[in-house]
Amino acid sequence: MKRFIKFSKFTALGNDFIVINDIRGNLRRFFDRNRIKNLCREHFGIGADGLILIEPDKTSSFNMIYFNSDGYEAPMCGNGARVSAFFANYENIAEPTGKFRASDGFHFYTVNGNTVRVSLNINFKSIVPDSTINNYNVSFIDTGVPHGVVIVKSLDEFPVDKVGKSIRENREYSKEGVNVDFIEIIDKHNIKMRTFERGVESETYSCGTGATASAIIMTLKSFTKPPVNVINRLNEVLKVDFKMKNGIISETTLEGNVKEIAKGYFDVYEY
Repeated sequence: MKRFIKFSKFTALGNDFIVINDIRGNLRRFFDRNRIKNLCREHFGIGADGLILIEPDKTSSFNMIYFNSDGYEAPMCGNGARVSAFFANYENIAEPTGKFRASDGFHFYTVNGNTVRVSLNINFKSIVPDSTINNYNVSFIDTGVPHGVVIVKSLDEFPVDKVGKSIRENREYSKEGVNVDFIEIIDKHNIKMRTFERGVESETYSCGTGATASAIIMTLKSFTKPPVNVINRLNEVLKVDFKMKNGIISETTLEGNVKEIAKGYFDVYEY
């Protein structure tokens, strides 16, 4: 027995995703944890950092369901959100400007060519005092998913996987652990970032919620001010903008390019 499902694969500044059009709402049953893991597996599947289902929603343009490459659903992915908005517009599911639902609430978006901007919901009730973990000062914040932000002098030769894994496993801030973002400050509007991503369990080329977390933490510490350009390993830029008054952050947006890199069909029973 065969069942073929159409997919598209996108990259958001190096963060890559498998996207499935399920606007009719009848495909979720095919995507259990093992199948998602196998589809996202490099060399043996399609390969991706995560998988996105675009499902119907009664009160917005669509519902984004996001899974990390380990097969577990995550409440939010910043770059995944940008890809979802681009895909929905590309597939005539949604207008170039609108709102969609994710597990952490509604997000507003604008698609302008290959540039996509989305709003993010920042949970400042989850900000806690800095902690020292394995001799690194870690600042915690929830930007849809939990992040720990660490300032380093130079990122070029920094052992992101080794140090990131040791901090990611810390359960002090979140019982599932955290994503870990390592930051090199350039100037008031520019920082470099490398991220160890929870659920992928290794360094990824880009992370939207990590860029947002890093820009906000650096601004709260007076190292930067918005908008903040966050430069990833590929020297590509995510722009994080927000307003800050009396230490309170509002109107947070994430902006950057999106590109389709492949499309096709797969037989679900082969995975």
